[in-house]
Amino acid sequence: SSAAMDDGSGHTIAVNNQRADETSGTAWASAAVTLSGSGQEIEVDCTKTTITGSPETDAIYWGISIPASQFPGTYTGTTTVAAKYSEVGQGW
Repeated sequence: SSAAMDDGSGHTIAVNNQRADETSGTAWASAAVTLSGSGQEIEVDCTKTTITGSPETDAIYWGISIPASQFPGTYTGTTTVAAKYSEVGQGW
């Protein structure tokens, strides 16, 4: 989930200007998920770790579209990422 980005002076960049995808190099307009204030699922297939101390990893790519008319400044916000072990019935 994510939230609008804010410059602290009343200017914001809407949350739906943020998108995410599991593939590097995906164009913003083609990204699989448009972020919102509620949780969105991005399926990332990561192999289960079988060796202690050697975790498996995978990446999620985040992008933002800043409108041409956006007030210039430093904007901050929060994006929350949580892992989900597996879907029911996948047998991992």
